[in-house]
Amino acid sequence: MSKKVILFGAGEIGNKAIDFYGKDNISYICDNNMKLHGTTIRDIEVISFEKLLEVHKDSRIIVSVLNVDAIKQITGMLEVNNIPYAFFMDDMDSGESIKEVFTNIYKEKKWGGNEEFYS
Repeated sequence: MSKKVILFGAGEIGNKAIDFYGKDNISYICDNNMKLHGTTIRDIEVISFEKLLEVHKDSRIIVSVLNVDAIKQITGMLEVNNIPYAFFMDDMDSGESIKEVFTNIYKEKKWGGNEEFYS
């Protein structure tokens, strides 16, 4: 993996993303929960969005949440700051299918992803 990963989301999906990418390939976990800032999850520092703005340039941002409202908030923050991102999706134990999650987001945001991520 040429670029380190910054996960955006410290919950269950974030932990599954750590397993997938390997903790040595993850430089930070960003989360909107201020109580987590400055703590570590599995020896990876949890940072604020403000810190992400400072450190993201040599990293790939992976959104690792499934909640539709959280996805809209996170992707909105990233897009306003012109930060490319992608999603980590797991087997969706939450009961919502991937199609349902992204259909809901697409209907409300009218967007389909971020093509710059892989360039």
